[in-house]
Amino acid sequence: MNEFLIKNRDTLISIPLRERSLQIFGDEKRLDSGLTNGKLFDGKLDPSVIGAFDPPLPFAAEGPEPPLPNAPILIIENHHTYSSFVTANQKFRGYSAVAWGVGQAFAKSARGLDSVLARYSGSQILYFGDLDGRGIRIPCQVNKARLAEGLMPIVPASALYEWLLDCGTPRVVDQESVGLTYEQAAIDWLGPVLAYRVRALWHESKRIAQENLSLDRITASHFNP
Repeated sequence: MNEFLIKNRDTLISIPLRERSLQIFGDEKRLDSGLTNGKLFDGKLDPSVIGAFDPPLPFAAEGPEPPLPNAPILIIENHHTYSSFVTANQKFRGYSAVAWGVGQAFAKSARGLDSVLARYSGSQILYFGDLDGRGIRIPCQVNKARLAEGLMPIVPASALYEWLLDCGTPRVVDQESVGLTYEQAAIDWLGPVLAYRVRALWHESKRIAQENLSLDRITASHFNP
C-alpha cells in the first residue's frame, strides 16, 4: 500500500474501494474484511487516504406519476411489501416515493437515503418493517447514527405499525428473535405507547410480519396512510 501511495499520490482520484483494492493487491475483496464503520484496519484508516470510498448500496425507490414533492419518503423493510406499496401509492399518492430498505442490509444501504430524499423532494423519512426484534432494532440503530451525524431522522410509520397490531395475524416464533434484548430498541424506536403493545406481543413469543398489510387489503380498505 505504501508503494502504491508513493507512486500515485499526485494522481489519485477517489474511486470505489474494491476498484482500489484490485489496483493495490490484485484482489478486489482484499480490503472488505478490514472495513469497520466505513474505515479500514479496524477503524484506523479512512479510505480517502488511499483515494477510495465505500459506496452505499443503491436504493430501489419509485414515486408516483405525476411526481408528488414535499410528502414523506416511506422505506419498506421487505421487497414484496415494497412492491405492494409502490402499486398502492400510484393510486393513493401518500408518499413522494416508496423505497426498499433491503431487509437486514438497511444499515449499509441507509447511507444512500439522502440521495433518494433529494431526488424525490421528500419532506421526511418514514420506515415500516416487521414487528420482531431485528425489524425494530435495525431502523432504531440507523436513526441514532443519522442523528449523530446531524442528518434528517428516520421516524416510524406509526399508522402502519398500528394497523399490524390491530389487524395483523401474530405468529409464534423462537424467543431469541423477539427477546427481551430488543425491548429498549422498541421503546426508543416506537415510543412508549406502541412499544408497550409490541412488548406484550413479544412476551408471548410472537411476531407480526409486515406482509399482513398486503396489496389486496390496502386496496379493499382504501387504506390511505
